[in-house]
Amino acid sequence: MNRKEKLRILPAHPLRVSLGFVAFFFFAVTSARSGEVAGSRRLAVAYPAVTGSFAPLFIARELGLYGKHGLDVDLVLAAGSGKVTMLLVGGSSPIVVGSGTSTIKANLSGSDLLIVAGVNNRVGFSLFTIPKIRSWEDLRGKTLGVTAIGSSSDIALRYVLKQQGLIPGRDVRILAIGGHREALAAMKQELIAGGMITVLFKPMARGEGYREHIDLSTSGLELQTSALVTTRRFVETEGEVVRRFLLSFIEAVHAYRTRKAEAKEIIAKYSRVSNPEMLEQNYVYYLGILKELPVPTLAGLKVEQEMMAETDPRAREYDLRRAIDLSFLQQIEASGFIRKLYGGGRP
Repeated sequence: MNRKEKLRILPAHPLRVSLGFVAFFFFAVTSARSGEVAGSRRLAVAYPAVTGSFAPLFIARELGLYGKHGLDVDLVLAAGSGKVTMLLVGGSSPIVVGSGTSTIKANLSGSDLLIVAGVNNRVGFSLFTIPKIRSWEDLRGKTLGVTAIGSSSDIALRYVLKQQGLIPGRDVRILAIGGHREALAAMKQELIAGGMITVLFKPMARGEGYREHIDLSTSGLELQTSALVTTRRFVETEGEVVRRFLLSFIEAVHAYRTRKAEAKEIIAKYSRVSNPEMLEQNYVYYLGILKELPVPTLAGLKVEQEMMAETDPRAREYDLRRAIDLSFLQQIEASGFIRKLYGGGRP
């Protein structure tokens, strides 16, 4: 094919070209792969941030588990669940780590996304504020930071503000600030009065003199903070790839739970955190979050649905069961794979 023929093809795929352009500027592709085997299926998997709940993604790569299950995985770091979902809908990343909210929102707009596993069914955030903020009333008229609008940190913050009688957007402004390091930097300059900080960065926030206003990680609140999400079409056409990815993820969770030193070392590598206290606190917390069988939380999805319905009435009528496919987890559990993992047998 000559150059002129190639140029004629481009307008026929505007979405693909647009996403490629956006990806070039806004996404970092971690292209080094571990455990790659000949003939393995190449797969891009996008995730929205570096947090402890995503440790199995990194562990699976570092320990060669993707290759073991016949996959050659590129991990794509995107900024927020909204951009992750854009990659999924556009076809650039057929499996992503998304959230309940982003999945429902996309489906209300005509997509057909499916949650095939839960990653984090809890809220691993604390709201940290600058020292002068001593009460909820002190937050009135102030600005608080979240990773991205519509992200799990955003949904959790809006939920707790409403519980305290503060209306998001009216009484308290919410600003998309990016990662947790960016939130701490913005607090230092008092561009924001506080921010949602994940478990991994809590010791850093305390060390810089910020006040833990509320710890949502111990609240018992369920949200589908993160989940493994794909499309119904990909399930129908590439179901075996979905199954293999889930096997890799589940085996990586086992490694997290049974190979502590290696797990912490891998988390340190990807998070660029070397503080022993931060790594230990993060490890212990997510030990209780990452489950042997990663079933999503319907209760958490209902909370997110109710929050969305306040601004989008269509959400109230949406059947959440259309966004969940447990068949792969059921198949894996029935096969004895998890029992063999934790029983010491070879999966």
